[in-house]
Amino acid sequence: MLIDDEKALVKGLKSSLEVSDNGIGIAANDLPRIFEGLFRSEPSRSKEIEGYGMGLAIVKRIATLHGWDISADSRPEKGTTIILTIPL
Repeated sequence: MLIDDEKALVKGLKSSLEVSDNGIGIAANDLPRIFEGLFRSEPSRSKEIEGYGMGLAIVKRIATLHGWDISADSRPEKGTTIILTIPL
């Protein structure tokens, strides 16, 4: 199916992809920084949780280059949801 980009933007058609986990979550004061390169929230700085803090920064850069939006919702001890919104 082909979609006329100009009409889609005028009508505001969007598709969203949500990816959730049930991990340790991210504190509200850390959420604004999770898309920065090398940022790791306080609990994830321990050696028990691996990673360099680059994954979400890379995803954010790719999303921005494509004109997409990315956001996050998180609750400590409940988990995190990353939402990628793509205009059709």
